[in-house]
Amino acid sequence: MPLGLASLSTVLLSEGFDVKVFDTTMYKDDNEISNSQKARMCSLQVEFVDYTSVGVKPIDKDYMEDFNRVLAEYKPDLFGLLCVELTYLKGLRMLKSAKDFGIPTIVGGSFATFSPDEVISSNFVDMVCVGEGEIAIVELAKRMSEGKGISGIPNLLIKRSEIFDEEGDNIFTELSEKYGSVL
Repeated sequence: MPLGLASLSTVLLSEGFDVKVFDTTMYKDDNEISNSQKARMCSLQVEFVDYTSVGVKPIDKDYMEDFNRVLAEYKPDLFGLLCVELTYLKGLRMLKSAKDFGIPTIVGGSFATFSPDEVISSNFVDMVCVGEGEIAIVELAKRMSEGKGISGIPNLLIKRSEIFDEEGDNIFTELSEKYGSVL
């Protein structure tokens, strides 16, 4: 699991939120090593890693089928995507699916930090976290679970949309528990 994903999950869990992680790292792309790994190898960022040599097997299934099944079963109150530029296009498919399920979306990670205008311009993105996200995601989850407005959270850019009123405040009305689920 990527370190940033582990860190965000940990802070949410420590605050009592229900978190489900869907990590696409080990899913095969085109029945080979992932395209993002190929790109990182070509740019000399990483060397090839044969995960099978240490007992880790690639997942030979369509990640979107698995992702849609998780969304349908888990029914999160928020979908967060953590990505780098090389994984953003794959992430857009996931963001679109989350929006199709009516789930608000947030994007963070290095790509969102360095290209927030590009990320927030997507029809599938409601919020972008710029910079460190541990404090922002916890504050966002707390306010959403309490039905409070979300404007003014440091590091968080909020797109005006049907899920937020003109003040940028959260207008969710149905929260079944004090703490909603976060994917």
